[in-house]
Amino acid sequence: MATKKPEPADAADSAVRTSAELRRMAEEIDRENCAQTPERLVTLSPEAVWQALHELRVNQIELEMQNEELRQTQAELQSSRSRYFDLFDLAPVGYLTINDKGQIVEANLAFSTWVEVPRKTLLKQPFSFYISPEDQDNYYLQRKAIFATGVPQVCELRLVSKDKDVLWVQLEMNLVRDSAGPPVVRAILSDISASKRAEQHNREQTEALRLLNERFFLAADSAGIGVWDLDLVNDNLVWDDNMYKIYGLRRGNFAGVYDAWLHGVHPDDKEAIDLQLQQAIRGETGYDAEFRIVWPSGTVRHIKAFAKISRNENGTLLRMTGVNYDITERKEAAMALSESESRYRTVLEQSPEAILLVEPETGKIVEANARFTERFGYDISPDAPLTLFDLIFDEQKNIRDNIDKTLQTGSAALQRRRFLHRNGSIVVVERSAALISHQGRRLLVITVRDVSEEVRREQEIGRDAQQAIRVQNAMLPVPGPSDYLDISTVYQPCGYVGGDLYFLDWRYGCKLLRGFLVDATGHGLGTALHTASMHVLIREVNERDLPLSEAMRWLNRRAGEYFDEGTFAGALGFEIDLELRQLRWVCAGISKIIVSSKTQRRIVDCPGMSLGISEHETFEMHTLPIEIGDCFYFMTDGLTDLLQGMTSLPLDRYPEMVERLRTLSGSPERRDDATAVCIHVRALPQSLVRQDGWPRIIRFNGYGDYQRLKGEVAKILAEVTGLPHSHQEVAIHEALANAMECRDGVQRQHKAELRFNKVGNSLVVRVKTSRLGFAGNVLLRRLRLHPEEMFSLGADASMGRGIPMMLSMSHKMTYNSEGTEVLLAWKID
Repeated sequence: MATKKPEPADAADSAVRTSAELRRMAEEIDRENCAQTPERLVTLSPEAVWQALHELRVNQIELEMQNEELRQTQAELQSSRSRYFDLFDLAPVGYLTINDKGQIVEANLAFSTWVEVPRKTLLKQPFSFYISPEDQDNYYLQRKAIFATGVPQVCELRLVSKDKDVLWVQLEMNLVRDSAGPPVVRAILSDISASKRAEQHNREQTEALRLLNERFFLAADSAGIGVWDLDLVNDNLVWDDNMYKIYGLRRGNFAGVYDAWLHGVHPDDKEAIDLQLQQAIRGETGYDAEFRIVWPSGTVRHIKAFAKISRNENGTLLRMTGVNYDITERKEAAMALSESESRYRTVLEQSPEAILLVEPETGKIVEANARFTERFGYDISPDAPLTLFDLIFDEQKNIRDNIDKTLQTGSAALQRRRFLHRNGSIVVVERSAALISHQGRRLLVITVRDVSEEVRREQEIGRDAQQAIRVQNAMLPVPGPSDYLDISTVYQPCGYVGGDLYFLDWRYGCKLLRGFLVDATGHGLGTALHTASMHVLIREVNERDLPLSEAMRWLNRRAGEYFDEGTFAGALGFEIDLELRQLRWVCAGISKIIVSSKTQRRIVDCPGMSLGISEHETFEMHTLPIEIGDCFYFMTDGLTDLLQGMTSLPLDRYPEMVERLRTLSGSPERRDDATAVCIHVRALPQSLVRQDGWPRIIRFNGYGDYQRLKGEVAKILAEVTGLPHSHQEVAIHEALANAMECRDGVQRQHKAELRFNKVGNSLVVRVKTSRLGFAGNVLLRRLRLHPEEMFSLGADASMGRGIPMMLSMSHKMTYNSEGTEVLLAWKID
């Protein structure tokens, strides 16, 4: 392992101090010798004189020996110093020594070349003379800090040459203290201009690519520098520690130059490097090479190498000194930069949109991709300059204002503008813009997309949407006035048209209000068509006069014909029966209603499958009694979602609650169509059935009435018989089924009247129908004559089970002559 030599500058300082000390000692001896006058020597004995002369001679000999050692030390120092500066003159870095006044004491050839000033002129000049004004403050702070703390400082600054050329360097400063004089700063300056330019260019490219939805990042690390020295006479190679790091090796010795250089060199580069080394040794000066090395770990690094050959006066090779430094990051940066530029151009040309680079001050288009020429007909060339003022169909002041806004904010949001095509036509475009720095100047990057066809389609859709809005609003019924109910509706689609629908219809002389609420999946015109089909189905089922649960089953079966997979509709059917004082409702996907009565104020949640999912779904009917003052709110989830978590809702204050729902329907937080039907019971008519006294009469205006009034029939019979259900109830329902002709499953709109009368302990029931009668008494006589054929004769006589069951379950039964009324009577214990 080579012995580490002292720093050349330190050895020189030590030698100077030794020489000065020796001169001082010699002068003292001379003065002492001159003081020995002849008179004094006479007084001394011969032995003393001889002794004094002997000591003087010894001192002179020692002084001469020390002077010889000093001359040898100075010669070695000069040789070392020469080799030292030869090495630093060879290195591609600047080297300086700066005193405490900021003056240059020493400088190597590289620094002198950078600033274009001879070395002799540099000495004693302030280093700050060669620093860019922008970096003066930073340098002064760094120099002040290193003299104050002694801590090494590193900074980046710009050097300015005699011809005003600017060079970026990295300045590394270390403080050296010397007892013989004030401390000085040793500084190494590395040229980082290339990486700075690459970094600046890369930032510009990255910004431009970011605006084209491409993002590239390039990072470069500072290269390591290693020094080696080859003694060609003894074939001995010395590397510094950093050289070993560059090669990825542990510190050690090599047998010779070839072992060292060719160790780890990439196989593809070995032959070329071997040839260059041999040529350098045979040549006059040295060589300059680039090659790759492969670390033991497999990592590939790029190396830049310089070498200098030293020969004696006879031309014999003495030494080869060299500097290697790692340029991997620089190489990768250059390759990445080239790739970045290539990608930038590729993206620019392959972009489906037109892209412009514009000078913001003049509005001049300096570059455009092929799409711009294809879409707008212009060819950008120096001979035919084009500006935004020529291109945009607008007043020049407005264009200038938009450019100034972009300069202030750095970007312009997507906006529709009108461009002038080269053929004179107007093209509607969407454009966005951003301010970037590109190749040292500010430019606007503008992306332009032709949306003329989209605008045309939007206009068509807008006209269709307006027509759909008119049609959809026409489908919403306007509830007629009522002496008993206050009715308010809320309807607010999420877009032009919505998937919500409500339907209201007064029935039975405005004594029963039936309503439906529908919420189809999705938004827009497609959903509006689904809603329109549901409106048709609701009107059709309403004409059928089915009970509410049967009506919902019918809607569910038919809805499947209009909905495809993945679409369905939530629904809610309800009836406010004023005569029966009853609310009935069926849930099919819309599960919540809000009730406010004397006994409860709450959200009632009842499950039910949405329409169009399962063809065979059944739906349960729910009931609540109603009284004057009750409020009911039926809503789609566009409103119920917004009500979640709200407290202190004015449910019992009907006008205030309706206003609250209308306000929520316009809330920016709403994400769905908002529809509500709000009902307040202001009064109630007289009850359909007398609650005391006889007779009691129930009238049926169709099959729907028959279904909804079954409970009233059972209530009257339970009052007479004391039983919740009885055979009298069975017989009466058979009579009603015959009267309303609903045996074959078809619900016909026959009317019927059911009259109950209690005379003593007898119950007399009469059922009268509007349908054509039949000879009921003839059949009765026949059955009475042949009781054994009670349940077999009916089929042959085209007769159902009604008459045999009524006859067998009653004490008395008879028809009128027209066959339109039947009388049933029982003795009640």
